[in-house]
Amino acid sequence: ARRVEAETERRLGARMVAVSKVQAAATSLWPRAVCKVFGSIATGLSVPSSDVDVVVCLPKVMSTEAAPALARAGVMEGRHLMKGGGASGTLQATLAHVLSLAEWIQSDSLKTIENTAVPVITLTTKPLSATGALSATDKGSSVRLDVTFEVDNHRGVAAVSLVRQLVAAFPELKALFFVVKSLLTSKGLDNPYTGGLTSFGLVLLLTRYLQHHNEEKRRSDADPASPSSAGGGVAAGDVNLGEQLAGFLDFFGNRFDPRSTGISIEPEPALPTPRGGLKSRTFAGRFLPRDQSSVSEPFGAGRSGLVRNQSQTHAGGRRTSEEATMPLPHKIDTLERRFHLDPLYIENPLVPNHNVTRNCFRIYRIQRAFSDALVNLRNGVLAI
Repeated sequence: ARRVEAETERRLGARMVAVSKVQAAATSLWPRAVCKVFGSIATGLSVPSSDVDVVVCLPKVMSTEAAPALARAGVMEGRHLMKGGGASGTLQATLAHVLSLAEWIQSDSLKTIENTAVPVITLTTKPLSATGALSATDKGSSVRLDVTFEVDNHRGVAAVSLVRQLVAAFPELKALFFVVKSLLTSKGLDNPYTGGLTSFGLVLLLTRYLQHHNEEKRRSDADPASPSSAGGGVAAGDVNLGEQLAGFLDFFGNRFDPRSTGISIEPEPALPTPRGGLKSRTFAGRFLPRDQSSVSEPFGAGRSGLVRNQSQTHAGGRRTSEEATMPLPHKIDTLERRFHLDPLYIENPLVPNHNVTRNCFRIYRIQRAFSDALVNLRNGVLAI
């Protein structure tokens, strides 16, 4: 984790230069545009391969223009909207046209993806130095960016605050994130546009595991017959990250069934204090039963219930973990039928009843990667 943080810090200068260049392109069209960084860069959870997420915020002013995009941009700034914007005339097309003329961008990397909930411009820069000059020597200073525009359903900036709260509430979350994110990146399973798991989805997945782990530990400590209650457990504050990592890989790689179970970290609302402030947000998670009985599983593992039957095997004959089946949590809700075809359901804490992983159709490959990593970990060779 420390090596990942050091390499990420080394690339920070080039990333900030890339953001400033996007800002310059946006203000050339809309003088009052402001670019904000969100995502893993803003939360401190970025790895060297992370994209830089940028949202372009345009002033909200009154407008009588018929076109919604013009109304969002404002009359005075919207006059630039159609200039070079192509047939679609959208904000994304307009900015993408300007960026396509920039010499600091790899021309073949620029793409506009508009058939998503929040349209995005993706691009990769040429190697940049921390001073802003093009660098011919350091290939590692190329920066990948995802550029979006601020709209009503854009939750990127709000998610930054939530993730920071989670990192503060679960100190081990950050180190576990770096390891698992590096694993997914090495397998090509971290790109949401190709069915991978987003960084935000991974944070929620790790959080739910840590919540459950803490619940189990509290039950164990409260049981007089438990070894930990007799003084043989892990002392408070003494967290074994290797144990936590193995537990996460085992549960979500071998025992969790995405067809029958969804996830929610269920944030509790912040409560006012006597002095008028807000108490720290606390989180209590739950598993959500699903009905995907009509959805076929590619690996034929024959799953049912929250966890897989421990006697079942993966394709190729490798057995799942022989550890005890995880009991059902006390809090259970039923998901709406409109989610039953989603390959993985992780509720968005910022938007109740919204699935942040609806496009994670490679979930079974992700689970296989977790299971294989656990085997390597137990053999003393964590191959990531």
